[in-house]
Amino acid sequence: MLGSGFAFVLLPGLRRLYGSDPAALDAALERHLEHFNAHPYLAGVAVGAALRLEADGEDPETIRRFKVAVRGPLGSLGDSLVWATWLPGVAVVALAL
Repeated sequence: MLGSGFAFVLLPGLRRLYGSDPAALDAALERHLEHFNAHPYLAGVAVGAALRLEADGEDPETIRRFKVAVRGPLGSLGDSLVWATWLPGVAVVALAL
């Protein structure tokens, strides 16, 4: 769903971290190409946290478990914010105008 986009957004940071080691860059990029599904508006939170974990030198399995743990809550929170709050609010403003 968002796996390739997640990896694409991380690419500049990963290049900065692993620029001198192409094998490590390829491995890190491949790790982040796996399935990731969250609301697109809140996926940046997970991207920033994953890049920080990479920068801190965390174990790849820890990073994968973090991404698995955070994708559900970010997806449901984003859906409830957009579909239950933002969209009706914009509709009311549009009707008022």
